[in-house]
Amino acid sequence: MALDHYVSQVHLRNFYSPDLGKRMYAIRKSDLKEFTPKSDDVCRIENGSTNEYLEDERAVEEFLKGIEPNYNSALEKLRANCLDVECIYAIAGFVAYIATCSPTAMRIKSSPLRGVVEETSRILDAKGEFPPPPPELGGKEAETRLSSENPSHMVAASFYENAIQKYRTISKSQRAGYRVDERILELNKLMAESGERSLGEMGVISSPAIDISEIVENARNAVRGKSAIDALLAFANIYKGVRVAKIRDSAQKMLREHPLQALFSSTHMSRDGRVIAKRPGMGLGDSDENEIVLWAEMVKEYGMELGLIVQGDIWPALEILHLEQRLRESDFISICNHSPIVPPGRESLYGKGLFTGYDKDFATAIHLLVPQIENLVRYHLKARGIKTTNLDINGIENENGLSTLIDLPEAKEIFGDDIAFELKALYCDSLGPNLRNEVAHGLLTHDECCSTYSAYAWWLCLKLAFNTFWNARNSMNTPSEKSAGA
Repeated sequence: MALDHYVSQVHLRNFYSPDLGKRMYAIRKSDLKEFTPKSDDVCRIENGSTNEYLEDERAVEEFLKGIEPNYNSALEKLRANCLDVECIYAIAGFVAYIATCSPTAMRIKSSPLRGVVEETSRILDAKGEFPPPPPELGGKEAETRLSSENPSHMVAASFYENAIQKYRTISKSQRAGYRVDERILELNKLMAESGERSLGEMGVISSPAIDISEIVENARNAVRGKSAIDALLAFANIYKGVRVAKIRDSAQKMLREHPLQALFSSTHMSRDGRVIAKRPGMGLGDSDENEIVLWAEMVKEYGMELGLIVQGDIWPALEILHLEQRLRESDFISICNHSPIVPPGRESLYGKGLFTGYDKDFATAIHLLVPQIENLVRYHLKARGIKTTNLDINGIENENGLSTLIDLPEAKEIFGDDIAFELKALYCDSLGPNLRNEVAHGLLTHDECCSTYSAYAWWLCLKLAFNTFWNARNSMNTPSEKSAGA
């Protein structure tokens, strides 16, 4: 498959830096970070110059063969004010290509054309002038796969999904005659059944056990024999927290050393067999899809790290904390009352959530704290003057959800890159625990409420509240130190 450049390589090479040799300085759109690609690494799309509606679908690329080789010499003539026919042809051809065939040009100029086509389609549909669709558009492939010698419900579910998408392309005037709506309902039911049965086709991948007995003992000793306030301080900092830069580097190393695992796309399924996320395969060079692959690997590594932290640090330390201290709900509410990160009016709810987790009732804790985390993020964004709502077409102003809020650049400024990453990966991403969505829609079972992710989410809430409480308390007690530090 051809990788066609929508900005010519001969043009891009004009931006090579003398300091880098045959490379240039560039800014990646997905994360606004600097990188140093070659000309053939960027500004390209698979079959970007292919147009199947032309008699010769590669005619655009053939046209460029007469433009690109002469581009640099044409620029030199232009700079020297020595215009000739070849110079004008090369420059005009290059500009015409950029103005019509680049992704931005196609996106802008296709909208009016799309509107004409859609309106014409509606008129023809209303008059019944569309030809009738074939009697059967889908579903047969799935049924054939299920009746074969090696049936696969996972593959069948994807066939059912494709069939549903095909049925949805039928015009409204033709739907009744071919039972389209009924057939879509039938296929949805079959897809759900195949999705649920496909879970039984999945295997378990296990790794050798890790001896964490020393980690466990260190965690217990960290909180053992201390006063209540010192024990809480030690417990809230039993783990320093995720370092997103470190996780990103580790994920990039994994993808470099094991490229085959990211080469193919993957599908993520829920406990009941629904497809809840899809990850594209990794391509060549830098692209938005490759950033999605990298993010998925980062979330996976984050999840594995949490398992070790909860089992090795948080849970053993919590057992000692619960055994030696007699903390009450009012103690946690008092901490929240003096914690600047907890929004006004939410101290009791937040404190109650912390106490129920301390009491090992994570089911109650997670249902109390997840909504409070969303409100906490919203509150601090609003305090910075950031708009946290959206206006729909009816003039109704709605609050944005946590997944939208945490993607705002100001969220990283307020909470830092590390906490912002944790809030997104833990609460808002379908590739991870997605606790905000799971709690909001009542999808968690009692066992899942007591999972590693729920325990860590509770601890993270405690860490945020207690450390800000502790810092505020110390700053009031030692004003001279604060002034000197400033």
